[in-house]
Amino acid sequence: MPALKLTMPLIDDMKTQAADQVYWDQAFRSLGLKVTMAGHRVFIAMYRMIDGQRVRMYTMVPTAS
Repeated sequence: MPALKLTMPLIDDMKTQAADQVYWDQAFRSLGLKVTMAGHRVFIAMYRMIDGQRVRMYTMVPTAS
């Protein structure tokens, strides 16, 4: 999974692949962008539960305003 500096021009230019692709941010290691095969872009955040063992993923879907 590549680590990039996620900027709006870079996010807008990302092309769809044959499978879902996740790009992680260089500055915020737990923040990523998922580009789906359908061309949708959603932000994801990885976090660890209080017990320190379980890793969870939170998906943030941008809404049009």
